[in-house]
Amino acid sequence: MNAELKAKWVEALRSGEYRQCREQLHGFENQYCCLGVICKVVNHSTDPDRAYRWLDIVTGGYGPFVNMNDHEGKSFTEIADYIEKSL
Repeated sequence: MNAELKAKWVEALRSGEYRQCREQLHGFENQYCCLGVICKVVNHSTDPDRAYRWLDIVTGGYGPFVNMNDHEGKSFTEIADYIEKSL
C-alpha cells in the first residue's frame, strides 16, 4: 500500500471525525465503515459498484477489513493498529 495513503487512512481512522457503521461503506450522516473512511479521505466514490474494485487494489484485498469492521466489531483504533502493522 502506498505509504502516504496508508498514513492518511490511519490518521482519519484515529481522528474521531467519523462514526463507525457496519455492512455498508457509508451510512447516514457521517457514518462510515473503515473502508468507507479511506474512500472519503481520497474523495473516491462510496458506491459499491465503483469502490470495491479500487479498494481491492489499494488495500491488497479488502476482505480482512470487512471481517474486522463488520463481523469482529473492531474499533477504528484497532483497525488502524492492524493497518500500521500489516500493510
